[in-house]
Amino acid sequence: MKTGVEQLTLDERLKYLRIMRARYQQADRQTKTALLDQMVAVTGLHRKSVLRQLGGDLQRHPRSTERSATYGPEVQAALTSFNPSCTWSRKLIPQHKTHNLRGCTANMIKPVRRSSDFWRPRC
Repeated sequence: MKTGVEQLTLDERLKYLRIMRARYQQADRQTKTALLDQMVAVTGLHRKSVLRQLGGDLQRHPRSTERSATYGPEVQAALTSFNPSCTWSRKLIPQHKTHNLRGCTANMIKPVRRSSDFWRPRC
């Protein structure tokens, strides 16, 4: 996606591509090129991605499996006891004692430190 440009949500993009697919399929070669250029400009996707999506069903699909929990219950309890208005990141993890994480031990912090994601509470 392009930066600095207002991005379409997934639902908006799929709706737009469903509308444009009918026009694209009925168009001649020159018009298809122009329509494809327009779809690339509107969606911010690459040409190949737009073509691939036009050939698909353009519907959202539910997840096949739920995401599993990243941390155990004791780590989740310690993290939720932390002030939810603050942001938790790997930079704060070594300072867990100064941030008063009740009941939080170094062994509980190890899985969080290994994680590639940051844990950011929703406010």
